Amino acid sequence: MLGQPEHTVQLDQTRVLTFDANAITAFEREAKKHFLEFVSDIEESRTRAEKKHGKDKEATPITGKRNKEQEKKDNEEMLGYQRIEMIKSISMHDLSILVWAGIVEYGNDDNPNWPMSLNAVRRYVNLAWMRDNFMAVLNAMMAQTAPPKSDRSDRPTNPATEKSSTAKNGGPDFGPSPELIYDSLERKSAD
Repeated sequence: MLGQPEHTVQLDQTRVLTFDANAITAFEREAKKHFLEFVSDIEESRTRAEKKHGKDKEATPITGKRNKEQEKKDNEEMLGYQRIEMIKSISMHDLSILVWAGIVEYGNDDNPNWPMSLNAVRRYVNLAWMRDNFMAVLNAMMAQTAPPKSDRSDRPTNPATEKSSTAKNGGPDFGPSPELIYDSLERKSAD
């Protein structure tokens, strides 16, 4: 994708992950679930980890402040808890479909092509593979489905102030804007 860093996973060879509309549609078709609900479930699992394991640690009793080393250790620990909760929230079925959908490639005719079958991808996705590739998949998915923060800074902060859509039958202005959906996901994670 233009302007995005490449995210790769190791399958039969190193494969680039792209989560564009074709990949997302392929995921939804195979997994039989909405992609943004799937993303929201992952984000909720991360938030559960923060609540379960305490996002803010107590200040040190001697100085009343947290030192940088302890803060770094606590952050690394929290990332570990978040990773575990996110892994637990995704079935192997959905993860393998997500990886398969993300390895979409395009030829000269701009038609999407998947260089491996879903079953071929599943031959590589196992617990050892997850240890080495899981975060790369999540990072690719999140980086390519959420617009950069700089592109979203001039939006209204209150969804009620945004102009409502009058489009019908799924037209281009039908339903909430993607920005509102991303904001609601971000608000959930901040709670």
